[in-house]
Amino acid sequence: MVLLISEKLGSVYTLDPDDNDVLCFTPLNKDNTYSSNFEDYDEIDWLSIAGEEEYIGIELNRIHSLLKGELK
Repeated sequence: MVLLISEKLGSVYTLDPDDNDVLCFTPLNKDNTYSSNFEDYDEIDWLSIAGEEEYIGIELNRIHSLLKGELK
């Protein structure tokens, strides 16, 4: 499982192993630890971030693109 840490968003990201188009996340703990168990990851709800600040969508799209490139 390839992971990408975003300190900007305070989360760790990966792609769903069954569907490489699905971006998933888990929180980054205060001590910079995180779960490596995929069962602890949730799917990004792209519709819900539409109402968030613009930088969040930009960062999530950047992360998604990086992970998809890493797994090709």
